Amino acid sequence: MEKEKLSYDLAIIITRMKQGHFVSSAILKHEILKDSWHFNYLAKFLQPAFSLFFRQMTKQQVQAEIAYAYIFLFAQ
Repeated sequence: MEKEKLSYDLAIIITRMKQGHFVSSAILKHEILKDSWHFNYLAKFLQPAFSLFFRQMTKQQVQAEIAYAYIFLFAQ
C-alpha cells in the first residue's frame, strides 16, 4: 500500500512538472531543509535526472522541485 501511494504521489508531481507548473523557489527556505544531509544527498542524486528529463527548467527550479518532492513525500 505504501509503495502504491508513493508511486501515485510521484506521478502527480511529475505530471505537474511536465505541464510546466513549477513550485516557487521560496520553498528552498523551508525549515525542514535547513542542514538536512538527507535532502542534500537526494538533491545531488536527482539533479542530473531532473535536468535531463525537464530541460526547460533552470537549476533553481530543479532544486525547488526536488525540495517540494522531498517535503511532500518524506516529511509527512
